[in-house]
Amino acid sequence: HFSPQANINTSATFLQLLVNDCHSSQKNLIRNLHRLTSSVMETYITYFHYEVASTFYRSMADLKYLLGNSLYTKFKALN
Repeated sequence: HFSPQANINTSATFLQLLVNDCHSSQKNLIRNLHRLTSSVMETYITYFHYEVASTFYRSMADLKYLLGNSLYTKFKALN
């Protein structure tokens, strides 16, 4: 939420937060960024798994490398 007590810099970039944010560690910021990108990819795969499966011209091993084990397992479960 965006209460005045939260002290959130909504216009800061990720790199600015890495340098100037005194409330979060770099490790936690990177972990949260990874969680966010994984959630976005999971949503994308959920809605577009047919398109990904039909247009990905490389091997499934390459797709597994790009997605990672967890997302690849979810992708295979949808097919």
